[in-house]
Amino acid sequence: MLLLLHRSVSLRRARLHPAIHLLVMSSASASVSSPPASSAAADYHCRTKHSHTSGYARGPGRLDWANQPNPFLRFSPPSSLIPLPNPPPVGAGIPYPSLFHSPPPLPQPFSVESLSALLFHSLALSAWKSAGASTWSLRVNPSSGNLHPTEAHLLFEPPLEPGRLVVSHYAPRDHLLEVRSAPPVGARSALLPPPATAVLALSSIFWRESWKYGERALRYCNHDVGHALAAVALAAAALGWDVRLLDGLSDEDLGCLVGVGKGVPAPPEVLPDKMVMGKTPWVERQHPDCAVLLFPAGSEPEVDYAAMSAALRGFEGLEWVGKANSLSKDHVVWNVIYDTAEAVKKHGPAPGERFSVSPWQRSAALSDGLYKELTMQEVVRRRRSAVDMDGVHVMGRDTFYQILLHCLPSGGVSPEEQQGPQRTLPFHVLPWDAEVHAALFVHRVSGLPSGLYFLVRNEEHFDTLRSAMRQDFEWARPEGCPDGLPLYRLMKGDCQRLAMQISCFQDIASHGCFSLGMIARFEPVLREKGIGCYFDDAGFDQLKDTPKVGAGRKASECIPEGGLRTGLRRATSGLGSRRVASELDSAPGGWPPGLAPEGGLRTWLPEGGLRTGLRRAASGLGSRRVASRLGSRRVASGLDSGGRPPDLAPEGGLRTWLRRAASGLGSRIVASGALRQGPDWGLRAGPPGLRAPKLRAPEGTLGPGNNT
Repeated sequence: MLLLLHRSVSLRRARLHPAIHLLVMSSASASVSSPPASSAAADYHCRTKHSHTSGYARGPGRLDWANQPNPFLRFSPPSSLIPLPNPPPVGAGIPYPSLFHSPPPLPQPFSVESLSALLFHSLALSAWKSAGASTWSLRVNPSSGNLHPTEAHLLFEPPLEPGRLVVSHYAPRDHLLEVRSAPPVGARSALLPPPATAVLALSSIFWRESWKYGERALRYCNHDVGHALAAVALAAAALGWDVRLLDGLSDEDLGCLVGVGKGVPAPPEVLPDKMVMGKTPWVERQHPDCAVLLFPAGSEPEVDYAAMSAALRGFEGLEWVGKANSLSKDHVVWNVIYDTAEAVKKHGPAPGERFSVSPWQRSAALSDGLYKELTMQEVVRRRRSAVDMDGVHVMGRDTFYQILLHCLPSGGVSPEEQQGPQRTLPFHVLPWDAEVHAALFVHRVSGLPSGLYFLVRNEEHFDTLRSAMRQDFEWARPEGCPDGLPLYRLMKGDCQRLAMQISCFQDIASHGCFSLGMIARFEPVLREKGIGCYFDDAGFDQLKDTPKVGAGRKASECIPEGGLRTGLRRATSGLGSRRVASELDSAPGGWPPGLAPEGGLRTWLPEGGLRTGLRRAASGLGSRRVASRLGSRRVASGLDSGGRPPDLAPEGGLRTWLRRAASGLGSRIVASGALRQGPDWGLRAGPPGLRAPKLRAPEGTLGPGNNT
C-alpha cells in the first residue's frame, strides 16, 4: 500500500494543523502482505524515490545536450511505406462531451482513412515550438519531459491488400507506417479473431528517458505507456471502435510482435552490474510493454491466448526489413533499469485468464453546459501540458466536481452499486478494477475550504483506507458534492507550501487551483502508479512487513545498500513496532538480547543533537558501514546498565521518537522533547555549523523542455 506521508516540518511551514502531517497505516489496522525480499519491483521503487533526507534519486546531474536522443525512430530501408492521409479538419469531429455521455457512434469501416484518424488523434505530432535556435515538436499523447519513449506498432490486414497481414511501425513525424514484416495470412484468425481489425502494440526506449532522469526512467516509461493507452482509447471511441488490453500475452509474445532485436544491436550476454558510460548502442533497443485489440464497439471477439501466443512465436522466423537509425552517439547505461525490466517479465497468462469486454458505460457528469463547444478532435490536438500557474485564478466548484467525476472508473452508477470496475473512457481499456485513489490538495476552488481531500476510486477499499489513516480525519462530504462522487474532506488548512515542497519545490504545485497525489495498492499488484517530480516518502509511504531487528539480526542487516531512504525506513518499521518499543521502554535490563547486539543509537546521534544526527544520517548513513555503527557494544552496554538515557526519547517511547524523527527531521517538538537542542532550524537551513544538503532539482529536471 502506498500511503501519503507529510513531513511535520513542511506542514508547520504550511500553517496546517499538525494532525494532517501523517496518513499512516499500522499493521494492526490492515493486513498488507509484504512482497518477497527479492522483489525487483519493490526494490526498484525504494531505490528510485526522491527523498527530503537522502536527496534525489540517481540521475545524470546535468543534461548532455550533444547526446540528446533522437525522438524519432525510423527503419531503413523498410519493406514498404503506407502513407496516411490527413483526416478532415478537427472542427468537423464529434462534440467532446458526447464521447463520454452518449453511446458510441456507428463503427466506421476499417480503412486507411480511419486508421489515419486513429493515429492522428492519439500518437501523432500536434505542433512545433521554437525558442531561439531550438525547435521541438509536441504530440497528442503527453510524455514525461516531452521525451516520448513510447513507440507504436500495428498488426493488421491492409484494406487495399486483402489476404495479407503486415507488421508496421508508426512514424509520427511523417505520419506514415513502415512495413517491417509480413506474417502468414493463415495466422489471421488467431491474431485477429473476428470482428477484430488490428492489434496495436506499444514499446519503450528506456534511453530516451534515462538520458534526463537517470534511474527513474522506468517509472516514466510506464507512465507514458498509460498516456498512450488513454489517447488510443479516446481516438478509437470517436470512430465507434473499442480497445482492450491483451493482458494474457507474455513479454516474449510482445517482443515477437514488435520485432525486438530485429535491426538493432544486440545487448551483451551479461548485463553490466553498474552504471556504464560510453558508446553502448544496445540501450536504444525497444522494450515491449503491452498490446491492445481494436474491434467495433458493441462486439466481443473471442480471443484464444494460447493460439495467439503460438502464432506470435512464429514471428521469430519471419524476415524483418529495415535497420533502426542511431539515436545518440554516446550513452549512459543505468543498469538497475535493465535488471528490473528483466526481472519483472511476464511469462504468460494466469490460469483461467480470458479476454472479456466491458459494455459501454456513461461517465458521470453534472452538466454538458460546463464544456466549451469543442469537438473531441479539437481538444486532443490542442492539448498542452501546463508549465506555469498564476497562483491567483479560482476554479468553480462545479468544474472541480466535473473533473473528478471523469476520474471515476465506473461512471454514473446506481445507489446500489459501487465505484471500482473500470467501465468508462478511457479506463475500460484495462481489464482489472481500479487500484489507484487520489489525495487532493485544494488551494482555490470557490465554495470549498482549502485543505486535504480524498477521492476513493474503488469503494471496496474504503474501510481499509479509512482505518489506515489518522482517526481524527473528518471524512466529511464536501458541500454540494454530487451523490455519486466518493469525495471526502480530511482536513481543512492552507496546504500550498506543502504541495510545493513535496513536488520537488515546484511552484506549479502550489500555484494551481489544486494538485494531487496518487495512492495505489502496491504490494498486491506491484505496478508503479503516478509519476512526477515529487519526494516519494514525503508524499507517499510504503508499508511493508520488513524484517525486525532482533532475533540475532544486526542493525546493518536490516538496512540495504539502497541507503537511508530504504534502510532507515525498514529499520524503523521494525524498531518502531509497538511490541519492540514496549520492550525497549520498559525492560529492566534495557535492550532485549539480540535487538542491537553490536550497536545502539547513541553513536549515531552526535553531540550536535537530533537534527545534526539525522541530517548526517540523511547524507549517506544508509550504507552498511555506517549502519553497523547504529550502536556499538559500548553504547549497548551503556543502555543496558542504566536503561535508555532519559533525554534520548520523548514521552511516548522509542516508537514515537523514531516516527517523529523520521517525519519531522527535528521539528520543534522533537528537538525540545528529545535532546533539548534549541531552536527549530528548518528543513533547508540546517543546524548551526552544519552544511545542509541542497534540495533543488538537478539540472534539466525542471524548466524548459517539460512542455509536453
